[in-house]
Amino acid sequence: MRRTHSLTLLTLIAVVAAATPAIARPLHWSDDQACATVFVVGVRGSGESRSADDEQRGFGTRAVVVLDALEEQLSLIGVDVGAVSVEYPAIGIGDLARNLLDLDPPGYEQSVDLGVEGLLTTIGLIRSRCPDSLTVIVGYSQGAEVVRRVLADPTLGEGDDIAAAIIIADPQFEQSHSESGMQLRGSFASRRFGIRNSMFTTTPAQWVAPRTFSVCNQSDIVCQFYLQRRLPAGAFNWSDGRAIHEGYDRLQLDPIVLTDVLPLVRERLDPYGWWRFGLLPG
Repeated sequence: MRRTHSLTLLTLIAVVAAATPAIARPLHWSDDQACATVFVVGVRGSGESRSADDEQRGFGTRAVVVLDALEEQLSLIGVDVGAVSVEYPAIGIGDLARNLLDLDPPGYEQSVDLGVEGLLTTIGLIRSRCPDSLTVIVGYSQGAEVVRRVLADPTLGEGDDIAAAIIIADPQFEQSHSESGMQLRGSFASRRFGIRNSMFTTTPAQWVAPRTFSVCNQSDIVCQFYLQRRLPAGAFNWSDGRAIHEGYDRLQLDPIVLTDVLPLVRERLDPYGWWRFGLLPG
């Protein structure tokens, strides 16, 4: 399933839009969902809020950074953005994660499975109801594992509609993922692995792997454990490792959006390259 988006089509469906304001409740797909030129689909991390008054729109505090950056940049060229968060438990780990030998806390695997199901369903709905829309997917921590597994799922099919994916602090991170074509970003150490690293780790399918950006910083307690000893990198300090895990912010993620993701979105919106000359509508 491959799609091209001509300049004529873009002219018809793009609107001049300011960055989408915070809303009163998180968005998930609904029957009255309006089509957008670009959908950003967010999968939040372990224990992150999805309450009725969530200003992060169900994305969580890290994934929403990518949403905000894309909204700001695409609004400048008159492209509207839809925000959709995946409904799934995103079970909190909390003190369970202090037991570094417990790599499968109660309920975690089921939560991830439900996230995979929810993300596949969301992508399917966007494709069937808004076939001319592009999609950017972002997941953090547990949500990163969900996104990576979905991108490896054969039922996903293929399509240029998935313009890019960003996975942040993947619990199964390892440098060898780059062999699949995935793009690795961050200050990670090459001989350290995610806390859930195993021989069964899946990588995105070949058609989407080069558009998938995996971000991991050294000493992150989730994506940077030391070899098979399952000890956090650095000084083995739980608090410091957790602070690094929770520290992915606009300073680090904005350049990935601007340098890596935005050109991929523009290329699919405008295959003729008119955006390079400032000729997109806006």
